[in-house]
Amino acid sequence: MRVTYRKALASLLIVVTYVISGKAALMLALPPGYASAIFPPAGVAIAATFILGNRALPSIFLASFLLNVWVGYSTGPAVSGISLAAALIIAVASMLQAGVGGWLLRRAIGYPAAFDRIRDLSKFLSLSVFACSVSASLSVAGLWALGVLDADNLGQNWFSWWIGDSLGIIMLLPIAMAFFGEPRALWRSRVGTVAVPMGLVFALFVLLFFKTNQWEQSDSLKEFRQVSEQSLNQIRTRLDEQEAVLAGMRGLFVHDANGYISRQEFQRFAQNILTRFPMIQAFEWAPRVESPQRSGFEAAQRREVPGFQIRERGADGRMARAAERSEYFPVTYVEPLEGNEPALGFDLASTPQRQETLEKSAVKGAVSASAPIILVQAESQSGILIMQSVRLKNREAGVVLTVLKVRDFIDRILPPASALLHVRLIDEDAQTVIYDNFASTPPEILFESEFDFGSRHYRLQTMPTAAYLKQHRGWQSWAVLAMGTFGVGLLGALLLLGTGYTARVEAQVQQRTRELKESESRLKELFENLSSGVAVFQASPEDDDFIISDLNYAAERINKVRREDMIGKSVADLFPGGREYGLLDVLRRVWKSGVAEHHPASFYRDGRIAGWRENYVYRLPNGEIVAIYDDVTQAKQLEEQMHHMAHYDALTGLPNRALFSDRLQQSMASARRSMAHLAVMFIDLDQFKPVNDTLGHDVGDLLLKEVAVRMQRCVRESDTISRIGGDEFIVLLPSMERGRDVMTVAEKIRYALNQPFELAGYEIHISSSIGVAIYPEHGDEDKSLLKNADIAMYFAKQSGRNNAKLFQPDMLKNDR
Repeated sequence: MRVTYRKALASLLIVVTYVISGKAALMLALPPGYASAIFPPAGVAIAATFILGNRALPSIFLASFLLNVWVGYSTGPAVSGISLAAALIIAVASMLQAGVGGWLLRRAIGYPAAFDRIRDLSKFLSLSVFACSVSASLSVAGLWALGVLDADNLGQNWFSWWIGDSLGIIMLLPIAMAFFGEPRALWRSRVGTVAVPMGLVFALFVLLFFKTNQWEQSDSLKEFRQVSEQSLNQIRTRLDEQEAVLAGMRGLFVHDANGYISRQEFQRFAQNILTRFPMIQAFEWAPRVESPQRSGFEAAQRREVPGFQIRERGADGRMARAAERSEYFPVTYVEPLEGNEPALGFDLASTPQRQETLEKSAVKGAVSASAPIILVQAESQSGILIMQSVRLKNREAGVVLTVLKVRDFIDRILPPASALLHVRLIDEDAQTVIYDNFASTPPEILFESEFDFGSRHYRLQTMPTAAYLKQHRGWQSWAVLAMGTFGVGLLGALLLLGTGYTARVEAQVQQRTRELKESESRLKELFENLSSGVAVFQASPEDDDFIISDLNYAAERINKVRREDMIGKSVADLFPGGREYGLLDVLRRVWKSGVAEHHPASFYRDGRIAGWRENYVYRLPNGEIVAIYDDVTQAKQLEEQMHHMAHYDALTGLPNRALFSDRLQQSMASARRSMAHLAVMFIDLDQFKPVNDTLGHDVGDLLLKEVAVRMQRCVRESDTISRIGGDEFIVLLPSMERGRDVMTVAEKIRYALNQPFELAGYEIHISSSIGVAIYPEHGDEDKSLLKNADIAMYFAKQSGRNNAKLFQPDMLKNDR
């Protein structure tokens, strides 16, 4: 019961310490990364596995999972599936890293551990740094796969993750050992001399980090605030310019005594302005038309715009003739017309938002902006209308207005800042976001400002982009904390060396004894479990033979004899084939020179065993000879099989084109030196395809095999027959001095192939067409010789098949 309670308490302590220290450390993470400059939980985890072993792993997994779920919850209103998956990946990676790190430290240093020698501390530092690559690699890869991390930042996040874990281990493991490590007496004495000084110095560096980080944050956001102010001024300036533009357009109508401006005059005026303001979707003129004037107005407009009528959007979303009401404000002129045709005839008074803007403009006599609306000519995005009332003779004559697609308007205004800022524009009166390119909802807005335009209130919010943060990232605070933590680790190392000197001296004898036993045990285990045979020899008194003094189990298996039957016996007695094999000569040379030798794979045979053996022989300092050897028979057989497959046709067993080409080149080189002759034949089977098509490929394969057998009976052993295609063969006849002899062989082959074949119950009749070329008369290069033999074979086919033709130069004139 007491043991169970202590285990539960240890698990709870691991979880609580891990989660709290981890949450604190993640507050130090550099945006937009996911890793901290120092991550103490890595030290907590490896310290736990180093002290408690693998039984600490479940607690580490739970702690890491809870910590990362907490982190995911703190960045959003709810824990998403991605957050849970990320937490699970990091938890598995953290557990594996703790397991690997603890195992490596226990393996390399042992436990209990005093950490009082430079060698042990060096192992601790190097192995900890190595182990930290586990979580960094698995976690960063997993978060990238989930889309949490960008590919551009993988290297940076991996490095900061790895550094954070490494520094966390260097810092936290000695402190954890001071409170919980063994030998307990030694580590208890180090609480005041190691743990407390390290903790105080580390706290100073953390304070310095926060101060440096505050300075960095403020400095890095200077340009962001300047660009944000510039963007705000740019937006306000461009909107104010719309007010001036509408005032000028209003003056165009007011200056005419009757308030009449033709469509062409409006077009010229608007086009001049559009060249200065390309971000404007359209300029429009919407006259006030009272209900009794409607028919006449529509008729007048149809003279210029066929089919013109005053329209509105119906409940089904389609444009239809406007319902009867006391007055209308139909869009009559619009520039540019292209892309804005649906707006012609649309009654601005047909929707509440537009009607409200009309009323404001009429009452105030000033520019009024509409609430965000769905534009008639661009239903895919929202826009705003900026209206200016036109009064003639103290009565409302209509409105001139600018149509803005907000997204296009803002994008055209702010392209230089787009790589640095995320921008959000909010219509405060409508409580509607009218432009937003934020990547996600930030926990706080770093810049926002309100402004008024057109009797409406707007709020501009900006945040730096990931590119801005990456470009303006400061590493001073991170470097301060990293170098400070590393310095604390070095301080701890010096304190450990100083406090552990006496304990090391007392434990040295026991430690060395234990190491010797462990080393002997490992070597014995290695010797016995090697898959290669190992035999130890001593020179006989006469120095002409060697006595076997020891061998492992693999040697028994390879030599097919028991150990007790080999130890004490001479090599000459146990391996009678050793002289021919060369084993005794190798043993003597190595014994005399002391230089190791590799005896390459050779075939050994005696009355007991036979096979290929490969040996590596060397001499021990005490004069004994060690032979490490393997049975490579299967490998040699596989090598020979692969060689055969690479050079011979799988169906007929004849040499393939590659082997034939090699033999042809060798034969031509020999013939060239001795001024001799050789011949090549191209043989193509006649009527083979009908056999394949009617009797099947199995019968066709049997036929090809029998063809190969018959042709081999017709040539000498020094000749080469090769199958180069489905029913095509080449024959090499070296040392053929007379063309008549060559044609005799060709005729012999032709006759053999013309005889019936009895295969699979069928009597099969085929023939062959054979082309012959002789070196050097018909070609002094392999390619030309083969080509001319092929041409001669073609003439044999053209001459009725079932014949052989010797190449003649005039065949080239009729070469196909």
